[in-house]
Amino acid sequence: MRCYQNAVENLPAFAVAVVIAIIAGASASLVNILALLHLAARVIYSGIYYAGIGKPAGGPRSLAYIAGWAINLLLAFVALFALVT
Repeated sequence: MRCYQNAVENLPAFAVAVVIAIIAGASASLVNILALLHLAARVIYSGIYYAGIGKPAGGPRSLAYIAGWAINLLLAFVALFALVT
């Protein structure tokens, strides 16, 4: 349940970044690649979580979470760049 809740909490930020990037006219291929990478990071995070691999803090689960977060941040920067150019 906790992993699901984490995914639900992260979905709005991801959705907003994707929608703004699309509306701003960012490169569709770049948005698609970043969205797929984010999805892959979240799937890996969930797999690690449910498999119980590593320690909860500082282990592979944290790395997968940070990867998803960083990709989402990059997607937001792509959207911002598309808005200002």
